[in-house]
Amino acid sequence: MLTDVVESVTSESDGAIDPQALGNLLHLEVTALSRLAHVNRNTLTRNPASFKVQDALKPVVEILAIAAELTGSPGRAVAWFLHQPLSDFDFRTPQELVAEGHAEAVKTHLRMLSDGVYS
Repeated sequence: MLTDVVESVTSESDGAIDPQALGNLLHLEVTALSRLAHVNRNTLTRNPASFKVQDALKPVVEILAIAAELTGSPGRAVAWFLHQPLSDFDFRTPQELVAEGHAEAVKTHLRMLSDGVYS
């Protein structure tokens, strides 16, 4: 699953995260993806291989990859990311948490789930 998510959103030529492919996977338009990643939409589309864009999109891909491993499929990982309210975070979705700058908290939450720790 990890490979499925990563392969589906990275460029074959240079291994960079493709914002368009990530947006397609998440069913998000460029504007919504740019808000999620805190990157100007023009930067996202005009310079997708830049360090700034890659650094901003990396946590989203990491979260989706971990979630795919836990849920068993990239599709279920996307559904979880977009729609699952998390009780530990005032019932905000992972997408909302990432948009608020809490990607590390979401990754920690997933690692805890992976380790069998439930709160």
